[in-house]
Amino acid sequence: MKLCPICHRCYEDTDNVCVHEDHASLVPSRPGSRLINERYRLDRLLGRGGVGAVYAGTHIELDRPVAIKLLLSDFITDQQAVRRFRREARATARINHPNVAEVYDYGTNRLHLQTDNLNLPQRQNLLQQIRDANRQIHSEMSQKEE
Repeated sequence: MKLCPICHRCYEDTDNVCVHEDHASLVPSRPGSRLINERYRLDRLLGRGGVGAVYAGTHIELDRPVAIKLLLSDFITDQQAVRRFRREARATARINHPNVAEVYDYGTNRLHLQTDNLNLPQRQNLLQQIRDANRQIHSEMSQKEE
């Protein structure tokens, strides 16, 4: 998959230029297609952390906006990172709060979050909340491991 380095739109490897004429050439982002399990399409990178990246996407069958969190390709074979990612998905799925996105799906190396009817500022705010929640979860897990 490729990304536009300016608008962070996602493209297939066969594409070479962004739909915006004044944007730079596309750059490789992650191995594979924009389609995840033939159900989700990655549309735009929202943010990247130490081991994962969050994308705005679409549930193809439902034509519904979603946020999709994926492990970075460097960590897909790191079993500790995979276990931590799974624990994070399960812990986040237990949170029931109107300001926290619900986890609706999880698969190997994937976490999918539902984001119905959110505009760009709301999605950016959601991303910040996810980052804050991740810091809290990782902090609590680190304390338990000690």
